[in-house]
Amino acid sequence: MTSGAGSPEQIATADVAVIPPIPGHESLSYAVPPVLEHRLREGMRVLVPLGRRRVTGIVVGRSRATPAVDLRPVLDVLDDDPLLSSDLLELCRFAATYYMSSLGEVLSTAVLAGLRAESRRTVRLAAHGPNTRLGSLEQEIVRHLPPERPVRVSTLARMVRSSGLHASLRSLAERGIVVLEEEPPVAAARARLERVYRLARHPTADELDTLARRAPAQRATLDRIREAGDRGVSSAVLPAADSAVRALAVRGLVTIERREVYRPVTEAAAALAPPSPTTAQKQAIDAVLAAASAARFETFLLRGVTGSGKTEVYLRAAEDVLARGGGVLMLVPEIGLTHALVAVVGARFGPSVALLHSALSPGERWDEWRRLARREARIAIGVRSAIFAPVPDLGLVIVDEEHDGAYKQEDGLRYNARDLAIVRARNASCPALLGSATPSIESHRATLTGRYRALELADRIERRPLPTVELVDLRIEPPEGTPRIFARRISDALADNWAAGGQSLVFLNRRGYANYLQCGVCGHVPGCPNCTVTLTFHLRSRLLRCHHCNYRLLAPDLCPECSGPTLRNFGVGTEQVEIALRAALPRARIARLDRDTTAKRGALRRLLDDWRERRIDVLVGTQMVTKGHDVPGVTLVAVVAADQVLNFPDFRAAERTFQMLAQVAGRAGRGDQPGRVLIQTYRPTHYALTAAAKHDFLELVDRELPQREALGYPPFSRLVNLRLDGVDSARVEELARALADALRSGVRLLPPSGAASVIGPAPAPLERLRGRYRWQILVKSKDPPTLRAVIRPALEAIERRARSRGVRVAVDVDPYGVL
Repeated sequence: MTSGAGSPEQIATADVAVIPPIPGHESLSYAVPPVLEHRLREGMRVLVPLGRRRVTGIVVGRSRATPAVDLRPVLDVLDDDPLLSSDLLELCRFAATYYMSSLGEVLSTAVLAGLRAESRRTVRLAAHGPNTRLGSLEQEIVRHLPPERPVRVSTLARMVRSSGLHASLRSLAERGIVVLEEEPPVAAARARLERVYRLARHPTADELDTLARRAPAQRATLDRIREAGDRGVSSAVLPAADSAVRALAVRGLVTIERREVYRPVTEAAAALAPPSPTTAQKQAIDAVLAAASAARFETFLLRGVTGSGKTEVYLRAAEDVLARGGGVLMLVPEIGLTHALVAVVGARFGPSVALLHSALSPGERWDEWRRLARREARIAIGVRSAIFAPVPDLGLVIVDEEHDGAYKQEDGLRYNARDLAIVRARNASCPALLGSATPSIESHRATLTGRYRALELADRIERRPLPTVELVDLRIEPPEGTPRIFARRISDALADNWAAGGQSLVFLNRRGYANYLQCGVCGHVPGCPNCTVTLTFHLRSRLLRCHHCNYRLLAPDLCPECSGPTLRNFGVGTEQVEIALRAALPRARIARLDRDTTAKRGALRRLLDDWRERRIDVLVGTQMVTKGHDVPGVTLVAVVAADQVLNFPDFRAAERTFQMLAQVAGRAGRGDQPGRVLIQTYRPTHYALTAAAKHDFLELVDRELPQREALGYPPFSRLVNLRLDGVDSARVEELARALADALRSGVRLLPPSGAASVIGPAPAPLERLRGRYRWQILVKSKDPPTLRAVIRPALEAIERRARSRGVRVAVDVDPYGVL
């Protein structure tokens, strides 16, 4: 790798962006001791002092510190090779600029959490114990310290909630009452090593005879090692032979070595013969490969109806790029919901595939990261964080279901992995292939303006028909029965489909049993004390739960306000739908797929396997069931409440509703039997629903684009949402108004060529979350540099005031969540 910091011999000081991020710092300068100079390169992890701690940093270039500055030294270099290549550092720098973040925060997102080592301070009682009078806080500290072992200061802080904790600890240490120490920093992700036994020399005939007579276990072990030859025998193969191997090593017959082994994260899949591409697939493949073979950056938007074979286009393009020595990065919205896709990719490319997602252990992710960096794997498949995967010689970037909101990070560094994927492809001079049956309106308009090139798969594989879609008007045909969930047409359809041997999918994007409980006498509704939301009722656990902060409360028998016995459930959740279906179809095999039923590791995979193997007749699920599942037996889809997303306070509500309905409808009719979709709604004439009923994406676009243009919303502008939060509502509002004033002052200073508008401040739609009050300000402009020119000075103007008042400010560029 060519280092931007120069050759190792030339580095005298280095810029180090510290992880975890330090607010206000792009990088910190450290001196490089001569003993480390020959090892240090840009992109490597180093151990550096930060205050009283020792933390992990990433070398990002030469220091700009003046020679007169007395710099603290780098303590150690943690890698033999750069962890981040020059192209990944370039991507991180772009993300820091575009998302108005510090480089340190971007690096803390890019680098696997298990690789960030940080020393931890501990405190223990001194051997002689207290011998002076202690204050009340000091007495509380000493009470929480066990006599026999140290306690981490961070743990003690959770037990002793006082702002004077650290000052009291220093005072106690100075008086010899406690001892403060630093634990050495240890990263969670480490290489797994195994012992390997090899023959050191050939035994003589006398030695073999002696072992056979006096140590038969050693002779048997030696025979196994001799049979293995140069490759040796792993300790995993001879787990009970430790003592025998040690004895053979003492005799000089065997050597014991250590070698690194990878932790398996995917199961071996049988290779399958690829299907012949259709004419439309071949046209799409040829277009992408023309750009790939010419090493030309181009963004393609592949719009293919559900079941049209987009995955085969991805695989054929990837196959060609790999054959020419290139690497491939493939992003998927949620790895747990697309393991069928992962299995297909694994079957096609075998051990060349590395998998990256948060459900892996730190060690597993580290193994996959290094397999890529070492070129042992050349195709990375993962969720949004995989955008930072070290894919060498990148020749193709694929983003499946490019419209999916899961690509947008909603906390920390609020980046969109789909957008960074395009930037990464541009930096690597290779094509970016975005695929979806329901593209985002932003991506579609990019094809109209020539920024993206449109590709289309208009028909399903084998010309299977798209399912018929019917809108059930609940104004005319209200839900019936107890509980009132399904219109009769849907109840009858579910019963008929089960009797005919078909599988049914029932979709409701709300888990739990009921939306809320309400007293029939006084009207009281139990709400979350930390968030401005009602508590969702879960029948099986008898819990009221907040799905934002996970506050839980045992459902009371009596109303907490008036003590009346009239608490009733209102609204419908997936748990209630499941119970109603079991009552209506007592002999059907019914299951539920939502966050509650898939919390345990492996539960989701087992449930989906049962679904594909037809061990489930009716599956009830939330939005998790809409993504990437190809189950040929599904012939009926029923949507319980199509209006939920449509009524959100979000300018993308119609787009999201169409995408949700089109995706869930696409689960039906993928086999030999045609599919049918029934959608319950109180708004059957809304264009998002009528377009979904006709599978007509362009009808949605024709209605949405003029409205967006008139209101100045994306794709006709860029948005930045500035959200302030704190425990004191008045302080948050005060700072929000001050920030809005500073933003408007900046807008007035813009040249005539620039234009921006400031909307707000106003309370966020969810005004209180996890005990913190939230206000927000929206800034709009057609030009991202203009937004940065207005926002950065305004943030700097109030930064110190916000910190002193305990108010946090989050910058969300291109926000995707509910505004």
